[in-house]
Parts: sequence; C-alpha cells; structure tokens
Amino acid sequence: MKTSYFLLFLFSYIQSFAQFNDSFSDNNFNSSPRWTGDTALFFINADLQLQSSGKQQSEEIYLATRNILTTNAEWHFWVKMPFNPSSSNYVKIYLTSSSPNLTNSLYGYYLKIGGSSGNIDGIDLYRQDGASSIKLSTGIPGRAGKNSNTLRIKVIRDLNYMWKVFSDTLGGFDFSPELSFQDSTYKTGDYFGITCIHSSTRNKDFYFDDISIQRAPLSIIDLKVSNATDIVIQFNKKISRSVKTHNIKINNSYIRDIAFVNDSVLILKSEVIFRKGKNILAIDGILDLHLKETLQDSFEFNYRPAIEPGSVLITEIYSDPTPSKGLPEEEYIELYNNSFDTINLAGWRFSDPSVSGVLPSVEIFPKSYLIICPSPSIAEFRPFGKVIGITPWPSLNNASDSLNLKDPSGKIIHSVNYSLDWFTNRLSMEGGVALEMIDLSNPCGESDNWDGSVASIGGTPGSENSVNSIKPDLQGPIIKNVQLLDSLTILIELDEKLDISNQIREDNITISPETGIQNAMYKENKNILIALTNAIKVSTLYQISLNGIRDCNGNYIAKNQVSFALPEIPHEGDVLINEILFNPYPGGADFVELYNNSAHFIDLKNWRIFNAENKNATTFSISTRPLIMEPMQFLVLTSDPKSLINQYPNGKSKNFIKMSSMPSFNDDSGNISLLNSSGELFDSFSYTEKMHHKILKDPEGISLERISFTNPTADESNWHSAASGIRSTPGYGNSQHFEFETLENSFSVQPLKFSPNDDGKNDFALLTYRLDNPGEIATITVLDGLGREIKKIASNQLLGNEGFFQWDGIAEDNRKADIGVYMIIFEIFRLNGEKQKFKKAVILSY
Repeated sequence: MKTSYFLLFLFSYIQSFAQFNDSFSDNNFNSSPRWTGDTALFFINADLQLQSSGKQQSEEIYLATRNILTTNAEWHFWVKMPFNPSSSNYVKIYLTSSSPNLTNSLYGYYLKIGGSSGNIDGIDLYRQDGASSIKLSTGIPGRAGKNSNTLRIKVIRDLNYMWKVFSDTLGGFDFSPELSFQDSTYKTGDYFGITCIHSSTRNKDFYFDDISIQRAPLSIIDLKVSNATDIVIQFNKKISRSVKTHNIKINNSYIRDIAFVNDSVLILKSEVIFRKGKNILAIDGILDLHLKETLQDSFEFNYRPAIEPGSVLITEIYSDPTPSKGLPEEEYIELYNNSFDTINLAGWRFSDPSVSGVLPSVEIFPKSYLIICPSPSIAEFRPFGKVIGITPWPSLNNASDSLNLKDPSGKIIHSVNYSLDWFTNRLSMEGGVALEMIDLSNPCGESDNWDGSVASIGGTPGSENSVNSIKPDLQGPIIKNVQLLDSLTILIELDEKLDISNQIREDNITISPETGIQNAMYKENKNILIALTNAIKVSTLYQISLNGIRDCNGNYIAKNQVSFALPEIPHEGDVLINEILFNPYPGGADFVELYNNSAHFIDLKNWRIFNAENKNATTFSISTRPLIMEPMQFLVLTSDPKSLINQYPNGKSKNFIKMSSMPSFNDDSGNISLLNSSGELFDSFSYTEKMHHKILKDPEGISLERISFTNPTADESNWHSAASGIRSTPGYGNSQHFEFETLENSFSVQPLKFSPNDDGKNDFALLTYRLDNPGEIATITVLDGLGREIKKIASNQLLGNEGFFQWDGIAEDNRKADIGVYMIIFEIFRLNGEKQKFKKAVILSY
C-alpha cells in the first residue's frame, strides 16, 4: 500500500482537498491530527497502518479526532478485518459525533461494518440519538461477509443532507454504491472516530489507513427528470455562468439549451427524447464560481414515462396497535420505493373501500422507506424514519381490509388485500404486531409473502422488515374459479395479481365448445371478464383455457384448462349433508361437508346453514357470490381451512369453502340444517355423540360420516364414525360410504364377514331389505352360535319399501361380541296376518 506510486499520487490528491487526513506514515497518531480515546489499545504497525491492540477479552475500544466538516463533505478510509465479522467482532466508523467519547451517549452518524452472523455482513448507516441507535439504511448484504475483508469506503453527504456510501471490496478505488439515505436530524458535528468491538481472540485484528475528510469537490448532487426532454441538475457549489451547450451531452448528443434557475441549479433541454431507462449525462468543463475547480464527469439517470405498477410498494401494515410491544399505539403503513428513481407522491392516494386520503408533496428516494400515518400521529413515528401524515385516514380493519395506493391518474401502483390468517403465529393476531412483506422483489405475493413482524417492538417502520428473506415468485397464475354471471358473461378468477398493463386479446382465451368471444377485459387485478357472442347451453360441460396472461411479476400462465357449466335448479335430494365434525381437536375447527348427489351443476349462492336446535337460530351464508357445485362434488364448509388441512392433510383443500362464521355445534348433540337460496329447508341432520362407534374411547377429532346417499339423512343408522386411522375425510369420499343392491322382497347382509375395529374396512354389517309393499312391520334379532339372542336390532319397526339397518358388533349389554358366526333373523309381519322369516349368517372377527 505504501509502495505504490499510483496510490501515493492519488492520496496526495485527496489530501489537497482534505479537512484533515491521516495515512499514519509519520508512525504516530498523537499529532497532525491528534487522536484521543483508548490510545494505549492501538499502535502503528510495520506497514504504517493503525492496528488494534485490545486486551484479550471482549470489549469495545475507540479513537476519535476533531472534525467539524459534516455537510457537503466527503470521507475516505481503508479498513481491513482478516476474519468474517460477527455480532462479537465488527467496526463502527463515526462519520460525525457530538462527543469524543464514542462509548458514551452522543449524537451523530456512523457506519456499522459487520455485526451479523453468517456471511450477510454489510455496510449499514446508523444514526445515534443519545444512548440509542436507529438503522437508517442497509448496504448490500455480504459485502463485508468474507473470511477476510479489505475495504476502501467513500462517503458523501451533500447540501441536501443526502448520505451516499460507496465501497471497493478489494481495497482499491473502483467504488460501487452501497446505500443512500437523506437525514437532516444532525447538521453539525465535532468529531470523527473509529470503534472496534472485539472478542478475546480478535483483539489485534482491526486495521485502518488512508483516512481523509474533505470538502466535496464540485459535483452534481441532484438530478430530476421533468419530462421527456428536460432535466434539472443541482450542483453542490455555485458554478460559473460561462457554461455552454457544447459543455454538456445527453446520450452522446449536445443539448439544445441551458437555463439557470440560480447559481447552482440548471435546466437542460435535450435535442432528442430521453431513452426509456438508462440515459447518460456527460459534463465537460463546467467551472465553479471561483474558477478553481472543473467538473468533467458522466452521470447516469433513468427516465420512466410514467410510474409503473410496483414502483412503490406497501411493505408493512399495522392495523391493530394494541396492546403495544413498543411501537406507538397508532396505525401506520410503510411504503418502499422499489424503483431507481426519486418519486414525488404529491396527489397520490392511499385508500381502503370506504376512505381515501391524499398524500402531500413528498419525495421518496430510491430503495428507501416512508411511513404514512394519521396526521396527528406524525411526531410519534418521527424517531423511526421519514414520515408523513394524511387526513382523512383510511382506518385499517383488524380482521381484513383492501388497501390501494394510486398515482394522481388513478392507476393502482400497489394493492394489498390482507387478512388475519396471514399471521403464521396465532399470538400475533391478538394485536401489537405489524404485517410485513417478506421478499420485496415479489410484490404480488399475498399470504405466502407476508407474515407478522418478529421485531421485539412488533414492527420495523421506516427500515428493513424483520422477516426479510428471499421468497421469489417463480410460478405463473392459476385459474382459481370460473363463474357464469349469466349465459353470456364469464368471470375468471385467478390466484394472484395479474399484469394488467396490456389489453387481453381474443387469442388469449380458448373456450370449447366454441361460443365466440365478443370482448374481454381485466376486472380489478385478479379477474378477467369475458362477454360471449353465443349463450352458454344448459347441461353442457365447457372447457376454458388461457395463454399469454402474466402475473404482475412477469410469470406467464402455464398450460391449463378448467371446466364450467350453466347451473340448474336443484331438486330434493340433489344436495346432501354428507359429513360433520362437531368435536374438533384443540386449535381445530368444526366443518360440514355437502355432496352433490345429482348430474347437474348447482349454484350455492345465497344458500345458508344453521343449527335448528338453537332457538332463534342465526343462519350463516355459504356464499354471496356464485359458487358452482359440480356433479358428485364434495364441498367442505369451515371457518378455518388452514387448521383443517393441517390436522387432516389428506383433505382436498380445493373443495374447502371458508366461512366467515359457522353455527355453534355442541359436542354432545346438535343439528345442521341446509336452506336453499329461497329459504326452503333442503336437508337436515340431528346428531348425538352416542352415534359414534361404541369402541371409541374418545371421539374428539373424529367426524360422523354418511353411509349411503340413497337412505334418508335423518336415519341414524345411515351414519357412522369415520375410520380411526383416517379420523375424517374432508373434501373427498367417506371412509364408511357404502351403496347396496337388494332384490325385490328380499333381505341381505353385507359383507358376510366384518371386523368392527374402526379401521375403515368392513367396520359394520349392513342389513338391507327391499319389500313389495310399504307399511310392513319387522323385528331383527342377532343370535350367537348357541342360538342365544345377543342383540335386538329392531323390534316391531314400521318399514318403507327399502332401507337398511347396521350392526356394529356390540351386544345388548354394550359389550363387544365375541369372534364367531352369528345368525341374523329378519321377521316380517304383514297387515293381513302373514308372516315371513329370513335367516342370514354373518362372521364377526377383529
């Protein structure tokens, strides 16, 4: 380092501008400049570098020197740490401090180099307010996370109090940007310094060199694009008015005109329209006012004709601020500028479905955050970062809400439809915890890309989210549902937000049989509305597929095809109650399963369920939107699909319908009743806990399943406990389902061998019958191998034309019958006095 002529020359150039510099080439740090602090714990090594020499213990050591240059200034320094930093070994470079004692309370700014576990250590900017510190901006992760780190760092703070940090991770002068952040809290300072936090084994492993602080050379500190041909540039110093158009080029073409706003601000007019994206401004020979400095440099700037969706993101939502864990007990949202442009939010709107608030003129810098809260709460959030308030404030609902951020033209830039189930930790749902976006590069993600904050105070307003992680969206959208609003209008619902910047073409949609498409358009950001030329026909199954449709992350929809049909009016017995879980596991939820027992498509819009045993029972809507039930489809109604699939992973979640609330079902007995859209009773089932199999020690978490679709819902013998190994079958066929056939005027037992061990295989014997005439009386008796009666299944019971009884292997005294052969005696008594008797053998095993 000391032997390179080039470096000596470059450093001498830096010295000529410096407020002070120290290369330690004089082999001391006691003068020119004088450093104070833990002077006994540092030394100048043989390479003429400042090196730590702390005690062999965990401690914090520091040196400080006088410096009052804090604005329109430039810092340079070299740092070496021949190890991977950690929370026990890292560096703080105090760019400005109110006190020379860097371990006590002070006011100023510092860079933290390292301090994280793993290899994600970076260079981060902090502000210290007395004894506490706030991270203002995060550098690029991993820049200081190597096993050995040699860094040269450049820091600029301009007249607008914008901090910019650059680094070369090889220790040279090829600087790359790390971060930028505007903060004017402290405009002056008195000291510069370094602090080493080390463990007992790293006490001598911190090296520093080439430290300088200078007034910033003539430079451009701000550049704004006014329109497609004009930019406004601001210099950090007054400039000479001798500047001419031939001193400036944009994209290699001389500019057309120059206008001075004042001595340091120019308006430049280009000969040609700016390129979309990156443009190059080249300066050649602009002089400062005193003709002592010349600017010759090039600058990149971005031109975007309009703000694109996703440029500014809603990244944090604090809808339930009580009980507070440390944050103000006021609502807020956090915005993040996801672009590379400074964006002025004047005239933008933040809204929910009922209230819209207008944002004031405020700039949000690239890759930086902005807190938005109710106007009276601004002061409470100011310690956390840049904040604005709006009135009126769209009050954030605790359970769920739909939030939109729109530009002045009304275009939606970002939207979030959050709900409580986005929290993976149920305790976070109780309040005091903000929802945070996980991966900012996946702004279209919803529940999969949001979670409750894990910060100790419940949120991270104005800074990087505590749940920040890489969670990319690599999959295109999927058709979630197809609704027929009428015979000529189709609404397609997709599972994620779409790229709605381009119009839908007719060739993006295929419908078979062909109907003809009149037009199609995006409806909101997840739906596609299609107007047909020819009406959809009844009882015809159609297929629809999409192609060329992208989600808002740019992923194209994969090959897909979804069926749909025009629903028909259902008849009695078409929709059946098929399964019920009324005693769920702890943390679980009740559910009711319906089954479409027809060949028709049935719309459950405005159908309702209720518990008929409750006086003045409240009815609960299944859906207020079209909900088509396909032939032979199962649908599960529950308030908590997530816990249901967690407890029953074999369940078919695509058939789960989330209810905002459900009827209350007691564990001992209750009722579930189904009303159609006209309010007519369509099906009803009254259950008791005693209907569960007698061998069950605890029926908790086990549902009651319907055995046959043909026998009445109200028939208790038509229900049985789900197999113990399965426990429940939400969304698919029942474990105990059984359909039977009987001949005219006959009696049968199926199967001939059964094993009532609750494994879901032949757990009971079905005693089925079919009679020539209804109104006959039957008695059914079970005899053991010695001819002794052990169970009376029916006694003088009035029968219909057909039906069944079941024997679950339980004897009259509620004990399990022994293994063996049993005789089922079926006696029929007719009104004319005739009597008929059937005998069927059945084998019981376990």
